[in-house]
Amino acid sequence: MKECPKLEECPTCRTIAYCSEEHRLLHLPQHKEICDAIIEVNKQRNMHNFCGNALEEWTNFKKENMQAVEQQLHRELELYEQQMLLFPKSCFICHKHDNLKIFCSYCVCVNICCEHNLVFREHNCRNMQHCLVLDYTQALKDRDGKFVKNDVYINLKEVNDMLSFMEQYLQHKITPDSLDNVHFECTEYFSRPLTLIYGLREGNLLHLQSFKTIIIHIISGTFEDINSLYAWELLLHECNEDVNVLIIMIGPDLQEKCRTLELCETCKAHNKKLQFEYRRTLYHNYVVSRFHMQPHVIIGFNARFMNDIELSTTMIRTVRSQSCVFLLTTECESKVQQNMIMIREIVYSPMLTPVFSGQNRFRSWRPYRDYENDGLFYSNKYLIIYMNLVSIRTSVSVRYYELGS
Repeated sequence: MKECPKLEECPTCRTIAYCSEEHRLLHLPQHKEICDAIIEVNKQRNMHNFCGNALEEWTNFKKENMQAVEQQLHRELELYEQQMLLFPKSCFICHKHDNLKIFCSYCVCVNICCEHNLVFREHNCRNMQHCLVLDYTQALKDRDGKFVKNDVYINLKEVNDMLSFMEQYLQHKITPDSLDNVHFECTEYFSRPLTLIYGLREGNLLHLQSFKTIIIHIISGTFEDINSLYAWELLLHECNEDVNVLIIMIGPDLQEKCRTLELCETCKAHNKKLQFEYRRTLYHNYVVSRFHMQPHVIIGFNARFMNDIELSTTMIRTVRSQSCVFLLTTECESKVQQNMIMIREIVYSPMLTPVFSGQNRFRSWRPYRDYENDGLFYSNKYLIIYMNLVSIRTSVSVRYYELGS
């Protein structure tokens, strides 16, 4: 097994590591605020001493640590700060933080304590290693550096899944040996608009060509880089001329702003517009605000807000009040049935049934680490579609897709 490079851990908070003492000192002015907060939280609760057994207890312990640090700082954590606390260096078996050594120096994601040194723990090393590489390259990438081509017109009637889309988009056959990081990043960007387009077709819900204005609400939207935004021009290519698509992202972690994208020459010639609004608030507050615009579709991508009973109850009742198409994606199959049961209970409608539930042909190929199970997940892997949360459909066709990769 190859030697893993020695990392320099922050000696005070022990939640972040560096390749050298020089880089630790270089980052210290930026790191000091959260470092001091972690030290204060540690005086009240030992963030490095997990005493439970179940995976759910471990997940809750990490989330409670993160919430305590946020309260100490009086602000939301940056993404990398969240990862410091949701993916702490701990034993893969018992989750203790002390006397660790790296078990797998290929993916560098599995550590073992001295008590479990001889216990083998199977893990998805290849994909975890790939996830690490993608995280690293994404961290170095300029978020406003556009590489998504928005002038490629694709006949989506000939596209059946993400693989066939990518082959048309890149204009060459894709084999396992030909995959590179750009392929994985592109599927992450295009998964969202493709999921919407095919979800609407699958449920025979909205015919995009019949609208001059389309308003889409995305709950807890988090994508902000330029490639994620330009991928939505696919939706314009499915619409007739003189159409205006307005995508409103609503969530407490967003920065308030509006943006109109520079479109391809064909879209400009047909007088099409693609606009984005970011609203920093919870969805139920947005709906009663002066900024509210009645949506045609509401989407919750990778809807982890459903894990919070109080938040999901308020959210789902607000979605119901909008009486429009509702799409929900999840990362694992077990959550599909859980979410459907929860939605029925929240809206007091035991007969409420989606027009579609099952695997999504257009899920992302890009792996992400999952803090809930210490494994990996793929965005938008499963899809649930409701005509609305009011009407009850008596005839329902539920299909389960095979993935394109």
